[in-house]
Amino acid sequence: MAGIALSFRNYSLEKPPSVSEMIDFANALQLLGTDQVTEEHRDVLLPFLAKTEKDRRHLLLREGFKSLLDDGARFAQSLAPSGGSPA
Repeated sequence: MAGIALSFRNYSLEKPPSVSEMIDFANALQLLGTDQVTEEHRDVLLPFLAKTEKDRRHLLLREGFKSLLDDGARFAQSLAPSGGSPA
């Protein structure tokens, strides 16, 4: 979760998600029964993360959302304790 949150905060969005929106996002993942965000979740999770029309258009591009997920995975790995895997 921390990796994807950091990815969204660092992504070039007009209005990055707030802490409360990231909590809503985490709750949505829990309702979906997963702790991993995939490209298939894009359309369901996008309303929690993209507040402006420009941000939604940008993230609706498959590569836009995928690059955000890839960055999130890299951030999560860098945040994980050494020798461990991200939670």
